[in-house]
Amino acid sequence: MYPGTYYNVYVLPHLKIWGNCTSVMEDKLVKLPKRAARAILDVDFTVPPETMFTQLKWMTLTERVVYHKSIQVHTTVCGDAPDYLKNDFVFTSEIHSRLLRSSSNFQLYTPRPNTELCRNLLIFSCTSIWNYIPEYIKTTPSVKQFKSLYLRWFKQSSEN
Repeated sequence: MYPGTYYNVYVLPHLKIWGNCTSVMEDKLVKLPKRAARAILDVDFTVPPETMFTQLKWMTLTERVVYHKSIQVHTTVCGDAPDYLKNDFVFTSEIHSRLLRSSSNFQLYTPRPNTELCRNLLIFSCTSIWNYIPEYIKTTPSVKQFKSLYLRWFKQSSEN
């Protein structure tokens, strides 16, 4: 049996809902995967977290949050999401009448947040994440393909 099964089944589902928490809470949450990795691999505190996560094939907490937000945007923009969710995401091609570099078909308009609190809202963080993803990944028709291509792209970009 894989040593991280308990962690994957009982801990990870709870971590993905904490994507927009405060930085104080995020600092506390980052320690949990590190402690779990140390317990699973039975290593001491001198081993860096990157080494443990690579050995276990885990993403860091922030990488996992970005991954789940990108899936959420894909299902909202390309899937069958309700209109009240789709209305929050506007493509730049719908806003600008002139052809701009940013007005590709799959670039989302990122509004300017008024306060730091607004910067943590889903609309602001998700649009910047979506605009960073390559177009060939964004245009995939299914969520399963999107996840597969995203993880492959993420792995390649993290190795470089």
